[in-house]
Amino acid sequence: YQRRVHGININSLTVGRSERAGLSRLTLVCEASAEAGHRVRASLFKLENVVDVDDIAQSPSVTRELALIKVAATPQSRSQVFELVEVFRARIVDLAPESLTIEMTGVESKIEGLIQVLNEGEDRVLEICRSGKLTMRRGHHTSRPCT
Repeated sequence: YQRRVHGININSLTVGRSERAGLSRLTLVCEASAEAGHRVRASLFKLENVVDVDDIAQSPSVTRELALIKVAATPQSRSQVFELVEVFRARIVDLAPESLTIEMTGVESKIEGLIQVLNEGEDRVLEICRSGKLTMRRGHHTSRPCT
């Protein structure tokens, strides 16, 4: 999904439960100028249930993405896919007669690398489902209020 409004391109949007009961964490990754980034933050703060907005674009952070990749694979070609999965430190989560599903967690370039290599072989990628980026600051900084 790609949406461009006022110079803002949303690349990834992920929402899930946080460490705090009753609160979810939303991770929004977008391409925007500094001015547009300020507008995004201001718009988020206007939302009724938003507790905090933290721009970590320039901060040391850990970012990962989850991908499920379904690949057409015959019994004869499965061993090649299993070898690739091992090299990329992914894992097989489903095995069907004519396909298998790979789960991979990592940085975007690592996931793109596996997809590229899979598409170069005789087995073809049938379907891809990606979580979007999950990210948090490195070190001691947390989203919890100080007590």
